[in-house]
Amino acid sequence: MGPPSDTTADWLAAVRGAISEQDLLAVISRYVSSRSSQEMALLPLECRPQPPDCRDDILESAVILAREELKADGSLAHAAVLRQMAAVFAEASIRLTRMVECGASADPRS
Repeated sequence: MGPPSDTTADWLAAVRGAISEQDLLAVISRYVSSRSSQEMALLPLECRPQPPDCRDDILESAVILAREELKADGSLAHAAVLRQMAAVFAEASIRLTRMVECGASADPRS
């Protein structure tokens, strides 16, 4: 289940609340699936992530979205969508790093 609303803060909290890699993959899958076709159509083709199958999918999308966000000047129609998507994937990338650092059996929130 996704966050109670669709704000960036809610999605970031959902990412931070993931306690395993599978949990995080599920959160990001819900996030991507919750994007409307209209929102996705605003983004350049290479910036339209699919629900991830593995951690590498999250990491790759985080880099692609961050790169595109750095190029954007904020005035384009897709700026708000891109900004949120880049933030959620960046946070997921950080979360994955913490999970790996803590080991598979440890709670990564500690």
